[in-house]
Amino acid sequence: MLSPWLLPPIVAVIPLFTLLRTLSLNNTLPGLTLVYALGGADR
Repeated sequence: MLSPWLLPPIVAVIPLFTLLRTLSLNNTLPGLTLVYALGGADR
């Protein structure tokens, strides 16, 4: 069972991963930059 504070980030990652796979951006510099920017680089 997932706790409520953990669920929102997981739910947000699934569509992002699907989008990156669809656009063939997995393991590329633009794809990694997008993940880094959306993941909160200031943390």
